[in-house]
Amino acid sequence: MKLQQLEVFVSVVEQGGIRAAARQMQVSQAAVTKSMRLLEEEAGLQLLLRRARGIALTDAGTRLLARA
Repeated sequence: MKLQQLEVFVSVVEQGGIRAAARQMQVSQAAVTKSMRLLEEEAGLQLLLRRARGIALTDAGTRLLARA
């Protein structure tokens, strides 16, 4: 788990979605998606529920956000 991945995770949650986080961080949407996928793979847990209108946190995502 890298600091950059945690920063992306926090940004996605704060911005309410991957596209908004990418815009705010001035990186591509693909880069944010990749970072989130790697973070979830390393944690072995699903952290976000992707929805048509943004994201929602899973229980594991909520716990990680409190520590991030």
